[in-house]
Amino acid sequence: MIKWSLIKHATQTEDNEELPDSARQRDARRSNRSVLSALANEAEAVASSDDLVFVVGADGVVKSVLDRSGSTGDHYPGELVGLPVSTIWPAAMSRALQDNIRRVLRTRQVRSVRLEHPERNKHYEFIFIAQGRERAMIVVRDVSDAQQRVSCLERLAYLDDLTGLPNLAWLLTELERVTERVPLTSGRAAVICIEIDQLDVAIKAASPDASNAILKELAKRVENGLRGANDESEMDDERYSAVARVDFQRFAVVLPIIETGEDAAAVAARLTELLESPVKIGATERRIKATAGIALYPQDGKNALELFDNAVIAMRDAKNSFSINQKFHSGTVRMRAFERQDLELELRRALDNGAFSLSYLPIVNRERRRAVMAEALLRWPKPVFGADSIREVVAVAEYTGMILPIGEWVFARACNQLVQWHDDGHDNLGLAVNVSAQEFSRVDLVERTQRVLGDTGLDAHRITLEITEHLLYRDAMRDFPVCRGLKDLGVSISVDDYGTGICSFEHLSRSPVDAVKIHMDFVARAAGNAAGRAACSAITAMAHELGISVVAEGVETEKQAAVLDEIGCDYLQGFLFCRPVAADELGKYLAAGAKR
Repeated sequence: MIKWSLIKHATQTEDNEELPDSARQRDARRSNRSVLSALANEAEAVASSDDLVFVVGADGVVKSVLDRSGSTGDHYPGELVGLPVSTIWPAAMSRALQDNIRRVLRTRQVRSVRLEHPERNKHYEFIFIAQGRERAMIVVRDVSDAQQRVSCLERLAYLDDLTGLPNLAWLLTELERVTERVPLTSGRAAVICIEIDQLDVAIKAASPDASNAILKELAKRVENGLRGANDESEMDDERYSAVARVDFQRFAVVLPIIETGEDAAAVAARLTELLESPVKIGATERRIKATAGIALYPQDGKNALELFDNAVIAMRDAKNSFSINQKFHSGTVRMRAFERQDLELELRRALDNGAFSLSYLPIVNRERRRAVMAEALLRWPKPVFGADSIREVVAVAEYTGMILPIGEWVFARACNQLVQWHDDGHDNLGLAVNVSAQEFSRVDLVERTQRVLGDTGLDAHRITLEITEHLLYRDAMRDFPVCRGLKDLGVSISVDDYGTGICSFEHLSRSPVDAVKIHMDFVARAAGNAAGRAACSAITAMAHELGISVVAEGVETEKQAAVLDEIGCDYLQGFLFCRPVAADELGKYLAAGAKR
């Protein structure tokens, strides 16, 4: 504490007589800093029960100094009166003091803040009390001993030891303060939850020290991507933000004041971009995926826990999106989640009980109409899902993440079936398997493919993975790391439903794609519609110029097949040749084709 009697003693002349105004002002300017330094040194030896109380104007200038009893009298330490706060405390502290003075005069609310003296390793508590609209009383007390104890407890209770960021408990406490304060100004706030996908893969590929470095680097990127993140000395709420590590692979951000939801979306986009920059592991680099969910106050929640939970729900919904990596929360998201819980349970039971099966749809060459490839299609167990549409079941599988184990089962099962067909003498047959957005984004698709090929002994050149234009576009934005990795294995890549997505000619020309499949809507119009024929012809010509094969899917009539043959499609697929059948039935179809 800075004791009142010491201040009074140090700022008086030896004979206890006041100097003339001009001399006093001149001496104050000359000896101000040395006097204040002496005061601070003496104050450290004073018992901590004493406080310094002074009054400051809106301009930051000390108007008067009071003792603990509140007596004002005529005994003010003249050398302090009239000095700006900026000359009494170090720059970092004085800025915070001035911010709080302005705030308390504006809100007329009592405020308290703890600041560390950068030169003396001391902590002080400042209590601000408005006195009208032009003055504020400030009570200063030394809380260094208490702060050390509190800091230790806070470290245990609120800090993530690895990254140095606060944890979920701290974030919810901070968010609770925001939800209490924002309504007073009729403002808006936001919570952003960010999940790192494929982090466990990157961690497994690194040593313990390297994996810790990865997490620390990601935490640093989030913190540096925000203005004034977790900075208690930054009291301007327009610049203040809070960030915490709330789970192994999740970070959360609180934005206490925003104008619109677009402000929060811009922050989320900036953070996900920072996180998705390559992470170095020794001499190699790995890329991760980041997905963000945004909840807005007050429409998405009135308290801290509700806001945070809704941000998590929005983040999960974004993970199941085909084309974006961030989403806002809406009430319908939570409603859909509850409605789909039963379907999710049925999906898990069906997978565990082996209730799923595969059917196969052949792809034939144009000239001989013989099967050169079989596309694996997942067959849903109708007794389990009843009248639920395939689209609804797929949506639930995507939303819950169940599509990942289901997709892995499909690929392994289809590869084992291809081995059987090869053993039966159809050793020139290839296999096509569709890849979902979740598989493409959240698992190491190259590693999984390599593992299954190793287990089955299949030649990678017999495997084609089918992706959508959306997935090709997302991979193109990162210079095709997934597609190139698959190509390095020898696996072929085909773009399904080509012609209706967002991929440009430029994306396709740079990609390592081997084939495109013309969307069945164009194929259906190819025989009786000039525009449909032109679309099929244009896609075929473009693909061939790039050295890419063309498959026409949804061929149902001989007339369609004749037109597609005329414009040069390399392969045909559709009910004209064979409907989706079980593996045994396709074996018979292959045998009959061999006899022909």
